[in-house]
Amino acid sequence: MRKIYAYLSFGILVLLVLATSQRAVAQQEPMYTKYMFNSLAFNPAYAGTSDYLSSTAIIRDQWLSWGKGLNSIDGGAPVTYAVSVHSPFKNNVGLGGYISQDNIGASVFTEMEFSYAYRLQLKDDLQLSAGIQGGITHQNYDYSGLNIRHPEDGRFMEGNGVSWMPNAGAGLYLYSEKFYFGASVPRLFETRILVDQFGNGGNGLEASTYRHMYIASGAAFPINGNEDLVLKPSILVKGVGWLGDFATSSQSTTTVRTPTAFDIDVSMLFYQTLWLGVSFRSTFDKEVQGNSSSDSADIWGAVYLDNGMRIGVAYDYNIQGLQPFTNGSAELMIGYDMNFNVDKIVTPRYF
Repeated sequence: MRKIYAYLSFGILVLLVLATSQRAVAQQEPMYTKYMFNSLAFNPAYAGTSDYLSSTAIIRDQWLSWGKGLNSIDGGAPVTYAVSVHSPFKNNVGLGGYISQDNIGASVFTEMEFSYAYRLQLKDDLQLSAGIQGGITHQNYDYSGLNIRHPEDGRFMEGNGVSWMPNAGAGLYLYSEKFYFGASVPRLFETRILVDQFGNGGNGLEASTYRHMYIASGAAFPINGNEDLVLKPSILVKGVGWLGDFATSSQSTTTVRTPTAFDIDVSMLFYQTLWLGVSFRSTFDKEVQGNSSSDSADIWGAVYLDNGMRIGVAYDYNIQGLQPFTNGSAELMIGYDMNFNVDKIVTPRYF
């Protein structure tokens, strides 16, 4: 029990530090409304926790009416594709793989990760999984389709380029049948990306990838003890940088600032088949540059089929500055769960 309290205390401490932070840099990782079905994307310790092979594919189309063509004034809306597969292995080991492609404006980021996790039985059905991951991110950018205000700018004269960035991550995942708590840093390496790398007289500006920190927790509550109706609240907190970065403020013009964000979700599972939920995405800051920090209000649903297939959709309604210019964001999720032990699909797990 002392170990459990120690891990929980550490997680609560991290959460408090994130919530009271005053400094951060821009979030670069893709975001998902249905994050609870795609936990391997941000926590390698999730690998193997389903006790059977589980796979998930998600397509997220953000800012639906913003425009997809780069030659359009409104072009470059983010579109993300992600596939994850994980399964338990022998001796309490879990293995997983994750690949995603994030299309943002003139840039395409392709990420490939491999996860390894080891699980410890703590008490009853409570388990602790510790995981690590390694992989690589490929960035491809093409400026030829952009409407550039100053075409003579040396940083855009080359037109296109490619960069490769190695990555490693780590995480903890404490869970039981009806509870989970996870803390992770899926991107440990801060890799510099040279913006002015074309040698055309630029001013030497550069960008970088940053460490992203995730705290996730949720629980399942059968209504009146009946598994046919289960209430499941959950929360995901997302921040950027090491703990020391949050303790100080910065006025540097080279630091891109964004507040620590959170997603709160409440869902209901009906008869172990139909899952309906609502969520809210915002930040711990009340406002950003004089505007509301609230991002979106979301609705989603998922259906579990008898053959182990999962199909889900989500819709985000923007409630901040972008609302007049977009029709919101949409996600489609398709998954498959397999139980090799009994040759049939078991009752869907809550997490």
